[in-house]
Amino acid sequence: MAAHERAVTVEPVVLVSNKTANPDAFPWTEILEEFAREYGPGDVDKEFLHRLVEIMAGKAEVLGEDPAILTGCIGACYPKGTSGTIDMIPCYAELGRWDGERVWIIAFNVRLGSNMQFQHEEVRYVSITDKTIVYSNGCN
Repeated sequence: MAAHERAVTVEPVVLVSNKTANPDAFPWTEILEEFAREYGPGDVDKEFLHRLVEIMAGKAEVLGEDPAILTGCIGACYPKGTSGTIDMIPCYAELGRWDGERVWIIAFNVRLGSNMQFQHEEVRYVSITDKTIVYSNGCN
């Protein structure tokens, strides 16, 4: 099956907690591991990424949040856009707080090479006000 036809069989998690983010807590570990097992390098392309983001936006809307804000915050994590090779996919988003402001805490599965699995994590806190990344853990 071509990547653009790949079904989303494990959906990302979206929560609204309004809790203060804790860089030492990793509530996304289970979904990150599920994504790593489920999605390989041949599964992910721009269309697949957009389907994941649409699912996440829909979940945010069901939770009473503006889906465009989450979509914009995820987009801010791709400064070069998503037209080339997709090396990270979002698996978790939680609306919380960081340093007194509301942020989307977004966890990504990351691959370090085009033929590698999405087995690493990167977490970014993105301000809902101006879509700037206010915290990033780098890739673990």
